[in-house]
Amino acid sequence: MLSTFAGVFLAALASAFIPALPVEGALLGAAATTDQGPLLLGLAAGSGQTLGKVLMLLALRGALRSEQIRRWLDRHRRKPTPGAAASTPEGGPGRRGWRMTVAAIERGNRRLLAGLDRPLLAMPIVLLSAALGFPPLLLTVFVVAPTRIPVTTFAVACFMGRTARFITVSLLPQLAHVGLPG
Repeated sequence: MLSTFAGVFLAALASAFIPALPVEGALLGAAATTDQGPLLLGLAAGSGQTLGKVLMLLALRGALRSEQIRRWLDRHRRKPTPGAAASTPEGGPGRRGWRMTVAAIERGNRRLLAGLDRPLLAMPIVLLSAALGFPPLLLTVFVVAPTRIPVTTFAVACFMGRTARFITVSLLPQLAHVGLPG
């Protein structure tokens, strides 16, 4: 019993860092071949995934606050070229048009990140990402890292969503046996 939970927990922890190793396969295998309940399997997988994602979030936040990385970014940022052409010979938008488009996208991103700084707005996004996988939770971690959302808020939303998802996955083998003759 304990080895099953430890195996599911470790598989979930590994899959939090390596998306090519989905924990759902290990979860389905454990649910189909053992007599472990879906609730406990889901809790083990949700705990492993949440631990991995929280560690990833903390590492990203530490990297973003690193003075060495900030100095390196400042040194390697592109400097605007004075007198850049306003349009291309073909009559396309040119550099100025592209800069305006990029600036508009950056303004939208800043507004989105400002919304994610508020836990009441961020919690449902992280919860849906954890439960449904849309947007992918890995991407959500990268988006949440520069915000001020508390780690505990992220961890609670991630745990609730992931556990619900993994309990559902653990129920699938039992549901496959319902209605089958024999």
